[in-house]
Amino acid sequence: MNKHLETILNFIQQAKELSDEAKSNLLKDVQKADGEMEDKNHELEIEAALGSVRSIAMSMNTPDDLLNICKALFEELQHLQFG
Repeated sequence: MNKHLETILNFIQQAKELSDEAKSNLLKDVQKADGEMEDKNHELEIEAALGSVRSIAMSMNTPDDLLNICKALFEELQHLQFG
């Protein structure tokens, strides 16, 4: 979990002014936000990988350059832990 969200969770848990129900609702919201952030970070990693492969593909000058594209694609898929 994001360290800032952990700080918020600790603050919520220690808040004496909040009812147990309010704390529970806020904790659920923070956990949901954390999940959404993880999803967005994964999407950004995928976009970065696509951008890297795309730039190599756009610099292709000869058919022999296709091997470089395949290597880059393979490395990016490994980095993303695909398969």
